[in-house]
Amino acid sequence: MVSHRRKVSDYSSDDGVRRAFIYQTAAGYEVDFLRSGAVLQSRDMAEHNLRYCEDACENWVTGVIREPQEGNPVFSAGSF
Repeated sequence: MVSHRRKVSDYSSDDGVRRAFIYQTAAGYEVDFLRSGAVLQSRDMAEHNLRYCEDACENWVTGVIREPQEGNPVFSAGSF
């Protein structure tokens, strides 16, 4: 998922701990979700439009999407 990506936009929580980046690829969009600078997941969003990606990023940085915990399928397939 990492090859030939162009950053479209980035999001950050008020405290800067949670961040999210939207990338454009040849196939569509990808979104990286980060906490404290570490990428928790790079998610293929090729089947979704930019607005959907923006909403996912906003939900991550505002805490609507919680931290992944054991047994919590926040980042499982189909969770967005």
